[in-house]
Amino acid sequence: MNSAKIKSTTLLLLLASCASTASSGEAPQGAAAELPGAGEEMMTMPEPTPEHARVLEGVGRWKGTLTSWEAGPEPVQVEAAQVVEAVGGFWTVCTMTCDFMGMPYMGNGHVGYDPDRGLFVGDWVDNMSAAFAWMEGNYLEDGETLRMRWKAPDWMTGELVDHWSDTIQSATTQTSTFYRGTEGGEHQKVMEITMTRADG
Repeated sequence: MNSAKIKSTTLLLLLASCASTASSGEAPQGAAAELPGAGEEMMTMPEPTPEHARVLEGVGRWKGTLTSWEAGPEPVQVEAAQVVEAVGGFWTVCTMTCDFMGMPYMGNGHVGYDPDRGLFVGDWVDNMSAAFAWMEGNYLEDGETLRMRWKAPDWMTGELVDHWSDTIQSATTQTSTFYRGTEGGEHQKVMEITMTRADG
C-alpha cells in the first residue's frame, strides 16, 4: 500500500468535518444592506437564510479524535482540533490540525449554502495534497444528518471515485462518518471524526 496515496486520499476526506451544522437555526438578525449605485439605482445585499444560520452554528473551537481505517485492518486514532470562523452571515472557514501517520497535518475549507440550487456547498485544501476538493449535499429525511458528496482519488488506481460523509451536530458535539464507494451499493467506511466544543 502506497503511504503517500493513503495520506492524500484520507486527508481529502477531512473536508466534510468542517461542513458540520446543527439541527436547527434561524437566519442571523439584521437588515439587508444597500450599496450605493449610479443615480437612483441601488443594489440590495441578500439576507442570510435559515440554512446559512445552520452553517454558522458550527462556528467555534472543537477538539476530539479522528479514527481512520485507511492504513490497514486496524483503525488508527489520533487527536484532532478544528477552528471554525464566520465569514459574514453566509460562510464559514475551517482550519483542522492533527498529527497523521507521524506528520503534522493542516487543512482549510469553506462551507456555505447555495440558495439558488438548494444545496450546501464546500471546498477543501491541505498541506499534504495538491488536490482541490469540492463537495455539495443536503440534509437527509431525518432533518438531522447532513450528507455531503464529492469525488477523490482512489488510493489504488488514482481514479476519481465517489465519497460521502454523514454529519450530525448538536450544540456541543459533532460526529462525521466518511465513506468511499456507492451509496446504497458497495462501499467502505474509511473515517470517523468525533468532536466536542472546546470554547465553553
